[in-house]
Amino acid sequence: QRFNNQGLKGSAVSLHPGGVQTDLARYIIGGVDAGDVRLSETAPPPSGIGGFLKGAVLDKVVLPIDQGANTQVFLAAGADSNGDLTKQTALYFDVMKPAKTNSAASDPVLASKLWDVSEKLTGVTFLR
Repeated sequence: QRFNNQGLKGSAVSLHPGGVQTDLARYIIGGVDAGDVRLSETAPPPSGIGGFLKGAVLDKVVLPIDQGANTQVFLAAGADSNGDLTKQTALYFDVMKPAKTNSAASDPVLASKLWDVSEKLTGVTFLR
């Protein structure tokens, strides 16, 4: 909406990055001093019940690392609109496809509050 108000060609989209099998949980356990320990690269694959749960559940709902940024790259490249960034705007994407949002996502009062808080927290005034 703000792009249109300013006569700018562009789009604003949002996305859910999805759950990705990274080692970032190490910071939850070890904090900022967790170090660069990559258990996914150094630990042996799980066996027994752990291996079963990984194969039967985790691998079906969590993206592998090599697919973790697909939606972000897809949108940054303008692939959702064949390069025409004015074609599809104000959409929410999940797994490289437009997805439904809840009513809060299209509430203009909440949008205005979020915009104001974002400007205040960043110290930057954006398009009006």
